[in-house]
Amino acid sequence: MAYQNGYDLAISAAFAKRYNLKTISDLAALQQPITAGFDPDFYHQPDGYPGLKKAYGLQLDAKIMEPSIRYKAIADGKVDVVDGYTTDAEVARYHLVVLEDDRQFFPPYQGAPVMKTAFLKAHPEVGQSLAKLAGKITASEMQQMNYQVQVKHQKASDVAHQFLLKKGLIQK
Repeated sequence: MAYQNGYDLAISAAFAKRYNLKTISDLAALQQPITAGFDPDFYHQPDGYPGLKKAYGLQLDAKIMEPSIRYKAIADGKVDVVDGYTTDAEVARYHLVVLEDDRQFFPPYQGAPVMKTAFLKAHPEVGQSLAKLAGKITASEMQQMNYQVQVKHQKASDVAHQFLLKKGLIQK
C-alpha cells in the first residue's frame, strides 16, 4: 500500500499555530512545559517515547493514558501532545496536526494485506484483486476512510465500495 500506519505525535491546530510547530524537532526546542498523553505501549517501548527522548532530546511531562482517552484529553486541552498512528480517525475528527518526524526516528509500518498462503493458493482471485490496490491508498485517504467508519458510523463495506468506485477499480 502507499500508506504507512506508523507512530506519530499529534498536537492541536491552535498549539501548532501558536508556536509555529511543524516537526518533532520544533516541539523539542520549545522552552516551556509540555504535557503529553501516551498509550502505555508507546510510553514504554524503545520505538516509542524512550527512543524519542534520546533521538530528539524531548523533555515532556508524559502521562500514561488508555488509547481511547488520550485523544479526548487533547481535544479538551488537558494535554498538549499525544501519540497515535498516522491513519487514526481522530486526527481528522479533532483537526490535529501530525508533526513531521524530521529525524526519521519512527520505523516504517507499511500497510499490507496479510493472509495464509494456503488461503491465497485456494483463492488466487483474492490476491489478484488486492494487487489492484497496490500504491492506491494514501495515509490521508486511509485516515478519512477510518473517520467515516469510526466517527460517522458508516459501514466499512460502504466506505470501501465508494473508495473503489472513486479510484475506478470497480464499476457501479
